[in-house]
Formats: sequence, C-alpha cells, structure tokens
Amino acid sequence: MDNDPTPKTFHIKRLQIGVNVLLQIVLVAALVVMVNVLAFNHYKRWDFTRSQKYQLADKTRAVLKNLQKPVKAFVFFPAPTGADIFGDVDTLLKEYQHASKRKFEVETVDVFRDLAHAKDVANKYKLAPENVVVLVYGDRTKVVSANDMADYDFSGAMMGQPPRLRAFKGEQAITGGLVELTQEAQQKVYVLQGHGEFDLSSEELKVISDFISHENIQLGALNLMNVERVPDDAKALLVLGSKYDFTERELKMLGGYWEKKGRLFLALDPAAKLQHLSEWLRDQGITRDADRVMSVGKLVVEGKMLENFSRAILDVPAQFSTSNPVTKKLEGVTAAFLGGTQSLTINPEVASAHGLRLMPAAEVTDKRYWGEADLADLEHAAFNPNRDRATPLTIAVTAEKGATADPRIKVDSGRMVVVGNSVFLTSAALQQADVNIDFVINSLNWLLAREELMGIAPKVKQQFALNLSDDQMRKIALLTWGGFFGNVPGVGAALNAMPVVKFLGFVPLPGLIPFSAALVGIFVWLRRRR
Repeated sequence: MDNDPTPKTFHIKRLQIGVNVLLQIVLVAALVVMVNVLAFNHYKRWDFTRSQKYQLADKTRAVLKNLQKPVKAFVFFPAPTGADIFGDVDTLLKEYQHASKRKFEVETVDVFRDLAHAKDVANKYKLAPENVVVLVYGDRTKVVSANDMADYDFSGAMMGQPPRLRAFKGEQAITGGLVELTQEAQQKVYVLQGHGEFDLSSEELKVISDFISHENIQLGALNLMNVERVPDDAKALLVLGSKYDFTERELKMLGGYWEKKGRLFLALDPAAKLQHLSEWLRDQGITRDADRVMSVGKLVVEGKMLENFSRAILDVPAQFSTSNPVTKKLEGVTAAFLGGTQSLTINPEVASAHGLRLMPAAEVTDKRYWGEADLADLEHAAFNPNRDRATPLTIAVTAEKGATADPRIKVDSGRMVVVGNSVFLTSAALQQADVNIDFVINSLNWLLAREELMGIAPKVKQQFALNLSDDQMRKIALLTWGGFFGNVPGVGAALNAMPVVKFLGFVPLPGLIPFSAALVGIFVWLRRRR
C-alpha cells in the first residue's frame, strides 16, 4: 500500500501529441487526395435520357480506343445559322473527350471574343466562313461541315418559315471523319451492275450508302461485261439483289477474283432465277434453298381481326450468331429481314474439300416460321413437314478461304458473306430495322480485315415531338396554373365553370410549385416576426 503523500506530477508530451496530430492531418489529406484521384480517373456515368442523347455508339468507342495519336478538335461556328445544333455538337464532343482517356481534346473557337485567334485557325486550316468541326490527327486534317451533322426540313420555306431541325447526325459524321483520318488509305469497293441490281445512286440505297461512306470506303459501279477483269484496286465486290443471271464469262471473272483471296458480299433476291450463280455458290458449299421463310397471321381490317382470313408474313425475325466474327457484337439482338427471305444450307463436306470455313451468321429460330417450298400460293400456305423446312433456318452465311483455325493469327484470306435477302438493304427497310445497318457495316469491315472498326455504328438522333390532345393540354394547364386550388374538392369544378377559364382554356392562378414556395415563405416570415 502506497502511503506517500507527495502528489504525483504528470508530464504532457507536447511533442508527441503535436507529431500525432500532424501525422493524422497528413494521413487524412493523403486519403482525400487519393479518393479524389481515384474518382477522377475511375468513374461511371449513366445516360437516363429518352433518346440516349449522351450515349456514344460502340463503334465510336472502338475508334477512340484505337487512336494511335491524340486528336485535336476545333469547333468553329462563325455563322448564326448553326446555332440550333451548336449545343448538341458541344455536348457530343465532350462525350468524345470523356471516352477517349485524354486522347481527344476539344477547343471551341470563339469568333466574337477572340477574333485574332479565330482568324489564325481559319487561315491555318483554310476555312470558309461556315460552321465546321476541324479534326486534327498528327499531320492530317478532316473538316466536318455542320451541314453533314444535321438533317433539316425545308417544307415550310415556301411560306417563309425557317428550316426545322429534323435529325442530328453529329456522331455519325464525326466518327466517320475519325475513321477517315486514322485509316491510311481509302478502300475501293465496287457494286456490280448489269443484272437488275439496285442502283447505287438511287434513294433505295441512300441510307446504306451514307453509312458506308462514313467508313472511309469509296463505292463505285462495275459492269463485268465492260471490263476484261476485276480492277486491281477492288478491295471487295458487292452483289445487291441481282434479278438476272450472270453469264459464264462474268462468273469466270467472279470466280477468278474469289480464288485470288477476293472479298464478296452477296445479297440475293429469293425470287430471282440465278442458275449459274447458284451453281457456283453450291460449289463453295452454300445452297440456295428453293423456299420462302414465312409464317401465317390473321388479317386485321380497321382494328378488327377477321377469323376466316389470314395473310402470309414474309418479314422474318432472325437472331445473329454469337460465334460468328461478323455478328458476335450483335449478341441478343433480333433483326427483321423484310420483303422476303430464302434459307441457305451449308454443306460442310464440300466446304472442307475447298478449304473453306463456313459459319451461320443469322438464323430464324421462331417455331412459328418455316421454309415454304410451295411458292405458288403463299397466302394460303401451311406448314407441311414432308415438304417444307422447319426452323432453325440459316439465312446468312460467312465463308473464309485460306484462314487458320486460330483467330489470333492474321493471314490474308478470301472472305465472303451471303444473305438470302436483298430488300433488307433498302432505305425503307433499314429505317424500320436499323440493326441491319450494323450487320452490313460489320460485314464490310470484316471483308476488308478491319476488325477493329466492327461494332454498333452511330445512329441518327431523331427529334422527339410530344403530341398532346386538347384535353391533355387542359389538364396540364390546370395542374401548372390552377395547381393547388384546382385540386381542392369542389373548387376545381367551380374554376372550370368560370367564363375566363372557358375562354382562355386554363386557370390563370398561381400553380402548385410557386404556391407551395409562397406558403413556405409566408411561414418563415411569420416565424421570424415572433
């Protein structure tokens, strides 16, 4: 037991406490800095807009990811006519900047606040006084005009109305410009003519032609009857809906091109009698089945279903193969092949004998569809298991000649895509099933051995219009103007009966939100006066 009456002395270790506090402050500051650095470099962004306005296409992200050098974008909008899309362009380029991991830099040239700098930029890149976006990639430059980034409606011009913005095509145009900059040379692809194919310059192919042009691909027409051989600069040949057969001379030229590791895309018209071309395809292990993929549905007239009548359904829903290199990025997507489709049969023995690797690209798996062999009367067709072909049915096939089994090994090989439908390429069909645009563009990039450019292509952003009836407008007016009072039992009916309400169509009283704010303000004022 300690009986020492001497008081104990406690020594405060100020130095240790100071060091501990300082160390804690440093650790907290380091933690804050570390959290901010992590948040700045590793963050997630979501786009909840109705039209996915801020969502970049898979193709755009692939192009930005494969940039070998940084890109500098100058937004140069000196003309007032582009004011309606300037905000969209500015927002879009900021998304490019976010997705590029600092490989894409944006500078907006303000012609009103910094005229000297604007003149320097205009002189350096030889710009006219028009709205453009200048893309600079190393020593290469691409000028994207505002006219290529917007689609206007001029229907009201005769009545003195200004053009109305119908669709924004900024991502499509700018990503196309990046592809053109990053690709060393433009690819030349020929569309065969002379057999009743779709006209390359017609409105029927305008949509797909525009998308192909944004892939840095130059399209040209080629009639095999007028040449001795396929041109040396032909990177690929397209056969789009031939209605008449090829001659033996033309088919020999086509086969010679294929044997020299050529690239072919064939969209076949199922109604065309192409004996020579069909025999050549059969020799490659691909058979055009003499059928029409279809189903039968009830006929609807003026909203009423007619029980005793039916109609043939020739618009086919197809699933893209996830194991095919062309369609693996379209996993889980169902595409509509419109206008009539025939099935294709793969013969693996013939393919193996010719050193070909054949793979389905699109198949019809819906059990309500079948391959109808009796084409005489499709309106009254019914599935016959002894004659018709049941699902699954292959409607698109890819073929590769001279390739290795390991996809990681790059070799120069012949490539071909065959589709048992040609109407799906038309502008009207693509506007209803725009996923087929991705299928065609991916097919072309695969044919040209540009796998890094395969993905979901940028789509045209359509303007959204909210059409409301008079009754809906009246309810909105009552909610926003009548607000609080209009919701009180008995008061809403009394307000609707007022002559001024009937005349104006709405209640000219403070709305719910401003009235609620006013109530809060009055409550705060009364509390402070106490």
